[in-house]
Amino acid sequence: MKTMPITIVVALTLFSYSASAKTGDILYASAPTVVRDAPSEDAKAITMIGVGGKLREVSRENGWIEVHVDESGGQLGWIKDLSATRTNPNLR
Repeated sequence: MKTMPITIVVALTLFSYSASAKTGDILYASAPTVVRDAPSEDAKAITMIGVGGKLREVSRENGWIEVHVDESGGQLGWIKDLSATRTNPNLR
């Protein structure tokens, strides 16, 4: 039996997540996450979200997700796409 290198498995998992995510989806912070005012590491940090913080997806751009910080459409900002998950990590 052949095994797939771990990098291929990770890449396929990330691709399937990105392909299935859509505007308005509820996401959760998978780790303490900095929310920035633009999709860049150099952008100003506007707030911090703890593990399990609820977010609503607005759009995606080059590895970043534009989000409303809370489900009701609160503060708007950007997080790295690897910082989000579809399941609440606090409930695992």
